[in-house]
Order: sequence, then C-alpha cells, then structure tokens
Amino acid sequence: VVTLFPYTTLFRSPVSDLRNKFSEIEEIVNGGEPVYLIKNGYGKMVVMSLERYASLTDVVETKLDEADRIAETSEE
Repeated sequence: VVTLFPYTTLFRSPVSDLRNKFSEIEEIVNGGEPVYLIKNGYGKMVVMSLERYASLTDVVETKLDEADRIAETSEE
C-alpha cells in the first residue's frame, strides 16, 4: 500500500497475489478502490469492480455520443 496524498491510497500488489490473496484484493475492490498489479516492478494490470469500470466507461461513451451528434450537425 502506497499513500500518495493525505486521502488517496494506491493499492499495489504482485500479480501472484491475485491468486494467493484473492479475498483481500476482492475486499479492497468491493470497497471502491482499484488494485494495481505489478510484475517484476512494473505495472501490468488494474483490478476494479464492475460498477467502477461501468462508471468510467459510461462517461467515455457519453462523450463519444456527444461528439458524434456534433459531427452529424456540422456536416449538414
């Protein structure tokens, strides 16, 4: 666990912990925080809840839809 700012915590864990400490990682993820998995000292993947993932992708999809609407109206 690495603290970045007074209220921000970055949960880092070796990739092997995904199997060995699944329940601990699941608890962190269910608490709304992502877990950054590292291998050989480098980030490899992020584990997050489906709800958090959906909220991130919903924003992107909304912005893409807005851009499509603007592009359609400017072509006319």
